[in-house]
Amino acid sequence: MDTQRLDINYMYGGANIKSSKQSKNKISTYSPNGVDPQTHTSMSKLFKVNRELQKEIDTMKQKSNEDKLKIKKLESIIKSHNIKF
Repeated sequence: MDTQRLDINYMYGGANIKSSKQSKNKISTYSPNGVDPQTHTSMSKLFKVNRELQKEIDTMKQKSNEDKLKIKKLESIIKSHNIKF
């Protein structure tokens, strides 16, 4: 059935499925024409480090928020038991 469909598509000017596949040498990065390779590599490294730092910042913010919640809970416990320092 598939070969019949391919033959009919081919007969009426349809694209050959084998030829319409994407190439395996697909470039996954963008490099502007005016940027030399050394600058592009340096920028890529900078962006990578920036992403890693941003992840670390997000993790620290999340931990800080969790710590704030724990502090609030402890403060409410202290108030409820009338503990003074």
